Amino acid sequence: PQAEAAAIATRGGAQRGQFVSLLLANLDTADAALLTKLAILDDVHPDLCRAMVAGADASERLRRLARDTPIFVAGEESEWLRMHALAREELRRRFADRPADERAALHARAGDWLAGHGFVEAAAGHALAAGQHDKAYDLAERSLYEAILTRGQQHAVTDWVARLPSAEIDRRPRLLLAAAWVLALSERHEEAGRLVERLLAVHAVDDAVRCESDLIL
Repeated sequence: PQAEAAAIATRGGAQRGQFVSLLLANLDTADAALLTKLAILDDVHPDLCRAMVAGADASERLRRLARDTPIFVAGEESEWLRMHALAREELRRRFADRPADERAALHARAGDWLAGHGFVEAAAGHALAAGQHDKAYDLAERSLYEAILTRGQQHAVTDWVARLPSAEIDRRPRLLLAAAWVLALSERHEEAGRLVERLLAVHAVDDAVRCESDLIL
């Protein structure tokens, strides 16, 4: 089924629509409801599923769907699953029609589990979607400085800086540093310098931060 699904998914728009219908049409109500809730995740783990969705059988239901349908792609030697992109797109449309308080609660549960298991950047995104803005900004500050310095993920920092109010960036020195590093690495040195100036003007920084600021400049 996985190979057939992949082949259909690469064809034209009408056939792609038929593919999604084929994937979802034969699901029972409980399975469809579970998948609609899980569609907000980029990757799904049975324990994360259980944390998000009430019901003792939620993780087993997920495993059965992964085993018996082509909706999920499993990682090698891992319990992590990724939903087929076309199915996820359709299910996210359905999720958007759910009541706002239900959507927020699911995002909040996902964010709590992800933060507790070290997936801090993903947790920040769910906290933001849940309306937990201060929590989202704190998680973003924790993750993005490491994202640029240890993993070189400039795009992650750029995306978050675009989403955050400038006042929130100014309140968080590690966010200012991360954004300044991205600009400096992109050879936008004048803009990086302005961020460093904002950092030094607003925050009482230690010698390590001053040294890092000099490196950016």
